[in-house]
Amino acid sequence: SFLKQGFSENLPLSSIRATVKSVGRWTWDRYTGDRRCHRGAMQLDGSLSLTERQSLAARRTHELRHKATES
Repeated sequence: SFLKQGFSENLPLSSIRATVKSVGRWTWDRYTGDRRCHRGAMQLDGSLSLTERQSLAARRTHELRHKATES
């Protein structure tokens, strides 16, 4: 409720929808993702299925995280 936030009246649903649509469109057009993400770090063969590549990547991630927490 906008009234509880100190506004004089609630916004109409159409205004809320228009704002959400505008923010969504702006984000879709301008957001490029996290630059720190290194896709292709393992240089896996493109002929492997997505499931196989995901499995190999998960195994690598597990090993890296395990190494990082060893004492």
